[in-house]
Amino acid sequence: MPAVCLIVSGGHTVLYEVQPKDSFRTGAGGLWSYRKIGQTRDDAAGEAYDKVSKLLGLGYPGGPILDRLAAAAGNIPAPVKFGPTKMRGNTFDFSFSGLKTAVLYHVRENAEYLPEIADREAAITRGERKFEQLLPLCGPKTLGLVREFQNAVVRDLVERTMRAAEELNVPTVLVSGGSGGESAVARHLRRPRT
Repeated sequence: MPAVCLIVSGGHTVLYEVQPKDSFRTGAGGLWSYRKIGQTRDDAAGEAYDKVSKLLGLGYPGGPILDRLAAAAGNIPAPVKFGPTKMRGNTFDFSFSGLKTAVLYHVRENAEYLPEIADREAAITRGERKFEQLLPLCGPKTLGLVREFQNAVVRDLVERTMRAAEELNVPTVLVSGGSGGESAVARHLRRPRT
């Protein structure tokens, strides 16, 4: 400690600075102070996962299924590239509504997604919600789209979190949550940095 803590869940995307209150007791018995340094301005990351999952006919909650489908995409090319989120004001704040809307517009402009979406919605209605049941109903374009969506979310989460850690000069980054996206963030942060 000190640290920057990223919380990524269905309802929250928040960055905190964590500092020891008592410099002599920094272990488990020590007291900590928490200062919110960034938060979502609209959709939380997990909420964006849920909405994109529903849009693509993959059910709810979206995090677990999108995370697994993104991993299954392998090297399939992305059918679209999502740019970084531009923010005014607090550069540690997050916004995922624009990304969710970009996915919506991409799907609307490419009617070839619609038969697959209808097939997945029918499967979900029949109770077929498992990854193994939905994966065969996802073509390469869908898998590439899911991976690009996840990459855009993770890229934004990691860049803002690492910038906060650098600007605050803290040696530790903590990640917590329950959206599915936090596991992708944690995998990315464990990679050696160059």
